[in-house]
Amino acid sequence: MTMLASKIDTLNVRANTGRAGMRIPNPNATQKAIAASTPTSRGSPLRLRGSRIRLRDVDDARVERGAQCRIEDAMRVNGLGHGGRPEAVAEVASTLSEVGGPHLQQRIGEPIALVLGRLGLSPDALTVAGFGIVLVAALAALAGAWIATAAILVLGTLFDGLDGTLARATGKTSAFGAFLDSTMDRAGEAVIYAGIAAGAAMNGKLEVIGLATLALGTGSLVSYVRARGEGLGVSADNGIAQRGERAALLIIGLIVGGAINATWLAGALLLISVLSAITVVQRIRFIRTALDRAESRR
Repeated sequence: MTMLASKIDTLNVRANTGRAGMRIPNPNATQKAIAASTPTSRGSPLRLRGSRIRLRDVDDARVERGAQCRIEDAMRVNGLGHGGRPEAVAEVASTLSEVGGPHLQQRIGEPIALVLGRLGLSPDALTVAGFGIVLVAALAALAGAWIATAAILVLGTLFDGLDGTLARATGKTSAFGAFLDSTMDRAGEAVIYAGIAAGAAMNGKLEVIGLATLALGTGSLVSYVRARGEGLGVSADNGIAQRGERAALLIIGLIVGGAINATWLAGALLLISVLSAITVVQRIRFIRTALDRAESRR
């Protein structure tokens, strides 16, 4: 990590007049240097898309806040902070959140997962327990308690991932565990949308019923396309509305819908449906391109 931080120190960060972002004079050379010293969670080098820094796919355990501080120092030196262009600051802040978010989640989640493991819970048990939380949220939705449903889903979101964290920390990762986790995720989505539709029916919110069904269908199709792609040897995990984004939109819609009126929930469900459909198209195009390239190499 010290090597990564020292290399970031040498980057010439400046605001481009045409497009805000962090720029480096020789992206190819810098990419090779960083990749040589920094392994990633997927075994691929640190990616610099074009000349913009994208600290994605970095092993969370090797990312330290010192790197973020050095990037912030570079921002101040080059005028991107305190009076710099707002869009440039927003771009860099987004990059930093990509680095710090997962790392912070791991640092908080791992001790909790280990405590649960000492209590005798296995990773698979945590997976099933997470599904149980979603069932409770579905019951709250059935009663029309939208805000309570959102609060329980937030708890479930925080709980989600502890199974994988515990499995990695205890060396109990397995193919079946990954399969069970994905299955429970899909089942959880079906249950929560069914609860919302049933609760809307009991309260006479007909527009919510149809949109909840549509959101469930399009969301399931996003996961199906990815699964079929993986069956063909292509990992299509791209798209603007993956599971996390859909869950965030649903939680926001439940909170606002419960605080104001159900029309806001209907709007969130419609947005989820539209973005999910776009994601399906994006993944289909990605898979087609990957398969065409594979065919051309034969």
